[in-house]
Amino acid sequence: MPIFQFEPPSNLPDFVLYIWHCMGKESPSIPDLKFFLSFRAKLMPPSKAQEFIENALRDGLLVNKNNILLLPDTLQTRQAEQEQAEKERIQQTFVQQVRKEKALIAKTFNDYFREILPEEYKSKTFVIKLKDIRLEVPDPALEKVKGTITTEGKTIEVNIDGKSNKLTHSCEFFTSQHQIARKFCPHIGAIFRSLQKDLPDLALRLLRSMVEDKAKWHFS
Repeated sequence: MPIFQFEPPSNLPDFVLYIWHCMGKESPSIPDLKFFLSFRAKLMPPSKAQEFIENALRDGLLVNKNNILLLPDTLQTRQAEQEQAEKERIQQTFVQQVRKEKALIAKTFNDYFREILPEEYKSKTFVIKLKDIRLEVPDPALEKVKGTITTEGKTIEVNIDGKSNKLTHSCEFFTSQHQIARKFCPHIGAIFRSLQKDLPDLALRLLRSMVEDKAKWHFS
């Protein structure tokens, strides 16, 4: 089976650079290159490998110096440009990732809370008194929360399982549209206000997951 599972370049100059990169050697001998092409990489039979080397030498894409193959100046320059472009791409990707991580760290509970709680429910959420809320969190590491709100003779429950990415609750405000959009109702908002007061790290961790990894969560 070939060791390279992707299509090599079709044009000869790029193919030469591709082989140079794959070999990781600056100056292979002609037998080394033939062996690599035919038996190591399994890109072509020995006769085709010989033909490839002859064509590359004829077109000035390889230089034969005492049976040692070298890249000509033009391809060395091209190789250096490609390597520099790849370094810049990797560096840019790294910088973007660092910025994203910093942005996530910088976001607070309130930032996420404002994002997940619909504007029309904010006043209703803060009307619910924290003294009317009881939380059951056996172990914060398990990320399981059972919240109970007792008000006006009613008992309302909210269950959260952070490991399974599930939130279950039932009330008139928690419509199917809110469930699909993974948005809070006033009761869920109140539960998180209480959780933020008692266990701020857990509250932030769950809230961040619900916002940043919204697609993984199931609200019902």
